Amino acid sequence: MLRGCFKGSTKDEQVEAQYFVLYIYKIFRLLLIDLIITYFLAIFLYIVSDQMNPADAPLTFIAYNSLAEMSVYDRVVRCMYFIITTLTTVGYGDFYPVSNTERIYIIFVQLIGVSFYSFIMGNFIEVISSYEKKVGIVDKGSELENWITFLTRFNGNKPLDKEFTDAVEEHFKYFWLEYKLATLSPTDPYLSSLPKFTRYYVFYAKRWNSS
Repeated sequence: MLRGCFKGSTKDEQVEAQYFVLYIYKIFRLLLIDLIITYFLAIFLYIVSDQMNPADAPLTFIAYNSLAEMSVYDRVVRCMYFIITTLTTVGYGDFYPVSNTERIYIIFVQLIGVSFYSFIMGNFIEVISSYEKKVGIVDKGSELENWITFLTRFNGNKPLDKEFTDAVEEHFKYFWLEYKLATLSPTDPYLSSLPKFTRYYVFYAKRWNSS
């Protein structure tokens, strides 16, 4: 199916599309992990409120919010909503624990929430930055400016001709945009581990045949 979608595309476009699908999958996986963990924490919250509170507890999370009178769907949505606002430390205040047993459980959720969302957001940022590095234009503008400034030393410390510097910048902008494998190096550890023929195809034939 994917091959049919790539039919008639250039090799660089195929590489870009494959990376796009890969990173969409990674983002979806992170969201799915978040959703699953939130769901089970919400279910356990309901169990704590329903079965683990002392018999003489005047009020519980379920009784205070009239959850027992709602459908299963409404209960799950409200409990998940409360867990998400707790994990993200937003805490709107429309739902909160009522008994001490529920408060102890929410303390536990808050403690793991910091680590959990740090892990999720760290991986999410890594996915985005990795995608931009592999597919998008790598932001090397500052490095290029430093290099052009360095060239003035060979010009008697006089500013370089503006037409020349503009031509250099346009060249590299086009290069970073069009050559998606430009971030690869012959010394890349993954590239070095490939068989010789495959390594030659990936780095040389694939990279330069499209030029």
